[in-house]
Amino acid sequence: MEYSNFVEGDVELKLVKNIEEGGRPPEVIVKSLSEYVDLVCSVTERWRDFPLSENRDTFPGERAPWFRGVKCHSYPLEPRLLREKERKKFVRKVDSIDISLSKVERYMMTRFKSGVRPFRGILDGFDINSIEGMDLLIMMQHYGLPTRLLDWSKNAYTALYFSVKNENRKGDCSVWILNPRNLVKNARIVDAIDSLEKESVNQYLEFDEKTSNNDQLKIPLPVIPSPIDLRVTAQHSRFTLHTETGGLESHFVRLMAKNHKHCSLIKIRIPYSCKPKIHRDLRLFGTTEMDIMPGVDTLANEINDRMSFGMEDINKFVVNNEANKSN
Repeated sequence: MEYSNFVEGDVELKLVKNIEEGGRPPEVIVKSLSEYVDLVCSVTERWRDFPLSENRDTFPGERAPWFRGVKCHSYPLEPRLLREKERKKFVRKVDSIDISLSKVERYMMTRFKSGVRPFRGILDGFDINSIEGMDLLIMMQHYGLPTRLLDWSKNAYTALYFSVKNENRKGDCSVWILNPRNLVKNARIVDAIDSLEKESVNQYLEFDEKTSNNDQLKIPLPVIPSPIDLRVTAQHSRFTLHTETGGLESHFVRLMAKNHKHCSLIKIRIPYSCKPKIHRDLRLFGTTEMDIMPGVDTLANEINDRMSFGMEDINKFVVNNEANKSN
């Protein structure tokens, strides 16, 4: 079921009905940047008003939603290492011993940490010897290794940019909106994301899907990263750490089946025909690749974008430059 109009007054009724009938999180269609902003503001206001804890002293900063932009609307909310293609590549029997994904991940962490030392100059002053655990996993994710982490952003514009930036790609794209506090609540770890204890995080890092019988650890863990990289900061990065296959949406369907009081996962679908206009509007309001992924390589891409977006201005510049030379 899809909703082209999002009415704030009866939003919860619509979301619950969608879960009951379709067995999946609700999907809302937006066709412009203004509709997107209205929807995000409406959902945020609704979620902030919903009490997730009896402890009123809990720091409320991460009650704000998290966002994930995907270039194809059918992509599941599943980390790369847990996707079927990657699992087939890595998980196999070696000398009759089952190799779990957690062991594969730990092996890659060890190899990455030892192999990256000669390139410590690119790590923005961080001592690679002191980086471990979650920070090391986030760094691996950043440089393209498959992990059990799923990328999110606290910035709604950033997620939308990642969703629509490949405007020539055929098909609709999407932005997911997540209430991370509900994940923490259902995992029964701690009350606030910012106070996650190292011991709790380590339980997820050391989780072995072949031997663990702790169902609570199967609920993805929301993580606020350390500022280990300039792009992590620029993108307002957030992550969820997963321990089993199936995608984040399947967890929320199960949780909502037990408790219809609050829906914490919404999918925004953006039609293919609307992507170019939204992309240009984002640039108009200052959300560009250079803002999100600062670097020399991005600077070159930014110049390429300006060439394609503003040929009229470029032609004027060339004409004026030639006129000045003749004078």
